[in-house]
Amino acid sequence: MTDLSRPSLFPAAAEAATRLLRVVILDDVSGALEAIKMVIQRRFSNATILTFTKPEEALQELERQKPDLFTTDWCHPDPSGAEILRRLAAKKVGYPVFVISARAEIPWVERAVKEAKLQGLNIALLSKPFLIEELWRLMAEHLRLPAGDANKTTKSGE
Repeated sequence: MTDLSRPSLFPAAAEAATRLLRVVILDDVSGALEAIKMVIQRRFSNATILTFTKPEEALQELERQKPDLFTTDWCHPDPSGAEILRRLAAKKVGYPVFVISARAEIPWVERAVKEAKLQGLNIALLSKPFLIEELWRLMAEHLRLPAGDANKTTKSGE
């Protein structure tokens, strides 16, 4: 199990932990939403994290102010995950979009993510439950931060 009370599991990226990041998280399951928020806050203590359970409210916030990162579940009320990706790809948003879903390995989800990537969206797909370090690695990669030495493997649900 990952010890989230430790200051940093990524010593090479210690300076990144103090970087001011703005993250928008959309998930209609409040427990999942809070878990993702906690994982990001643990790694990026100065991050501003806005959470939403309703897709339209999250999309309105994305219009108001662009984040450094947007995470969304796939399955939630209207609009669907596929529609959200279509809208973001059409707008050619410059920020990374992470689809974090228990349905990440379903072929039509994978196809929608690939299609969004082909349309220029900076996107990643992460399956729930996910490895905490995998989320951090994706953040480092997509936000161009040093990844450090992620050598522990712990599921987010543990």
